[in-house]
Amino acid sequence: MFFFGCFFCVYAQQFEVNGRVNFSVPGKPVVSTYFNAVIEGAKWNIKLTQDTKKLYDYEEISFDGEYSYNVSSIKSNIEERRQHGEKVGDNVATAWVSKEPFFRSIFVHEAGPVWLAYASGHFFSTFTNHVIEPIIAYNCEPIPSADSTLVKQKVEWSSFQDFPYLPRSALFLDNGSLLTEPLRKRQPPYDKGFTNVIFHVLETTNFYGMILPIKVAVDVFCPLKTGLGLLCSYEISDVKVNVESNNFSFKPSIPGLTYVTDGRFVSEAGLIAYPIKTNWLSETEVRSFPQFANGKAVASVIERNIPVPPTSPTVLWIIRCFLILTILVSPILIWYSLNKTNKTKKINP
Repeated sequence: MFFFGCFFCVYAQQFEVNGRVNFSVPGKPVVSTYFNAVIEGAKWNIKLTQDTKKLYDYEEISFDGEYSYNVSSIKSNIEERRQHGEKVGDNVATAWVSKEPFFRSIFVHEAGPVWLAYASGHFFSTFTNHVIEPIIAYNCEPIPSADSTLVKQKVEWSSFQDFPYLPRSALFLDNGSLLTEPLRKRQPPYDKGFTNVIFHVLETTNFYGMILPIKVAVDVFCPLKTGLGLLCSYEISDVKVNVESNNFSFKPSIPGLTYVTDGRFVSEAGLIAYPIKTNWLSETEVRSFPQFANGKAVASVIERNIPVPPTSPTVLWIIRCFLILTILVSPILIWYSLNKTNKTKKINP
């Protein structure tokens, strides 16, 4: 009875991991990023910081069981630029929200190895078809956002037999197509595929019955001018583990005025952009925005009037142009709407 009681007690616990990710590209200086990760089953939160706040104060990437989020706090950068006389916006952060279970972006690429090392146990324990979209965003073709159209890769892995059943090792195999352009094959011989990413746990610790990595290596290989070679490497080290209390919110807090790019409707109305100040907006609230109706109308026209298959390069080009225009125009539309209606009500909850 004691054994089973302890097992379910541990299984229900959140755990917290702090450590460092060293990112290296051959011939360039190593870049260190510090991470804090909190995991509970399928839910996870990863917070990234660096010694300098030149680019961001922090990056927070998470999955609350329904949506994935990314909040990039840039308050220090904005304040410094303002002190130097630059004209800057009023926002202190930018954010993404998506229906994808993992947020992948070149701008927060360090989150990929951390997710594989500590937050992927639930995923791999229920994963059966061995086909997955790339996890590492700093790759042969950089992955710009969570809602990018990506070629799926075959993955082979082995997991630890103890909770939280994290991968011991994993191989991600390129299928011969460009990661971000499914219709374009690579030049021979790489059009036949190759080993793209090798993930390997070097050291572990047993923390109250949980087997957790404390040293991890991730290597990314791509076709280079000299042949298949090492594009970049990650090393996770300096790890400390804690048991987190069960009241952690896996939905990131909003640090102030934040410009959001909402990808939950990308197949229906494109990317929707809007500002928030305190809380994340529900799908119902976003659907009430005028740019949602406009985006849906444009998507409908494209679907009806383009007489070529949806997988053709022409349609892909049109969709890319449409998404870029949506990102550029949507903030103007929503600010216009806010200024027009702010006298009578606020759109933020």
